[in-house]
Amino acid sequence: MAIGIKVTVTPIGLVIHKEMFFFGASPDRLITDADDSVGVLEITCPPSWSKLTIKEACTERGYPLAPTVSHTSSTGSSTKLIIKYNLKKNHAWYSQIQFALYCCNDIATFANLALFHVHAGAMHIERNFPDNDWFSKNIIKFDTFYKNHVIPFILRVQVKSPLVTLLI
Repeated sequence: MAIGIKVTVTPIGLVIHKEMFFFGASPDRLITDADDSVGVLEITCPPSWSKLTIKEACTERGYPLAPTVSHTSSTGSSTKLIIKYNLKKNHAWYSQIQFALYCCNDIATFANLALFHVHAGAMHIERNFPDNDWFSKNIIKFDTFYKNHVIPFILRVQVKSPLVTLLI
C-alpha cells in the first residue's frame, strides 16, 4: 500500500459475526479508502523490535514479516533488487487479521496491518484480503475450541453462580 493515500479512519469496537455469535473481533479501527472500499486496521508497535529497521528485524526470531524479492530494476549496467516485506502466513498476526476479516465480512473487504518501529522510524503498511483456504483449514479448530472450552467454561461459571445454585 502506498503512503499518502487519503483514508478515513473511524473507531469500531467489538464486532460479532452475524451467524456464528461466538466469533468476535475488535480491530483497532475501521478504514475507508477514497474509493469507498472499507476495511479494518490493525496497528502494532512491537517494543522488542522498535530500535531496528524492518530489514534488521527480519533476521530476528519471531518477527512477523519476511522479505521477498518482488522484481528487479535495471538502469544501464546495474541491476537493483526490489525487496518487499510480507506478513508471514504462519505468524499469529496473520491469524488475527484473517479472523477479524471473517468476523467483519459484512463491512470489510480488506485489512491493513500498520507496523511501526518507533525508535527506528520504520513503518510497514500491508493490505491483506480474506484467505478462504486459511479459514477452511482452521474453522474446525475454532469449532472444537468453542465446544471443548468455551461452553464448559460458561456452564461452570453459571453453575457456581448463587442464583443458579438456588435454582438447582
